[in-house]
Amino acid sequence: MSFTQFALRFPDEAAWRAVATAGAPVEMHEVGTVFAPLPPDAEEGAEPEPLPGYHVVVVTRDPLPGAWQAAALSAAPPGMPLFAGIPYGTVAASVPLSISRRQLLLELLERGLITAEEAEAAATVGAVPAKVAAVFDRLPPEQAIAARITWASMIEALRSDPLVPMLAAAEGKDDTYVDAVFASAAAR
Repeated sequence: MSFTQFALRFPDEAAWRAVATAGAPVEMHEVGTVFAPLPPDAEEGAEPEPLPGYHVVVVTRDPLPGAWQAAALSAAPPGMPLFAGIPYGTVAASVPLSISRRQLLLELLERGLITAEEAEAAATVGAVPAKVAAVFDRLPPEQAIAARITWASMIEALRSDPLVPMLAAAEGKDDTYVDAVFASAAAR
């Protein structure tokens, strides 16, 4: 399942709240006031000025509802071309926030990161593949047991889980690779 990310600016919080309660399937959002950066010559202790509007980043599984499109302002405030790294008024494909256990195991198998036997054992009894177990073994005892419990009971893999970058680093992989794994797995 794919997600779409939008950067929006509403006139105020009330306008956002009115649209946010319209039943759109939001998976995640960041909201709040965005402040203009202080100029290099600003006096010590100077307070940044809030930019106009209420700023929102939403990630949805569906297209942005028409009510949201009508309520959102499309132009970035002066001096703020991006909010949370996303240009205002544009839509960018987003890395999935989560993938199912099945999608993860199939993707790891296809990439050769686990064997067919490990994939089947993980799917049927929650067994931990050898490379994953090796990472867990290097954790402090209380974190290791939490990681094993998380793996065994996992229904979905969250991109934001702190174990994800640890497992990637153990394989010499970076965030770009992990994003590609999640995007590819989501298409399964």
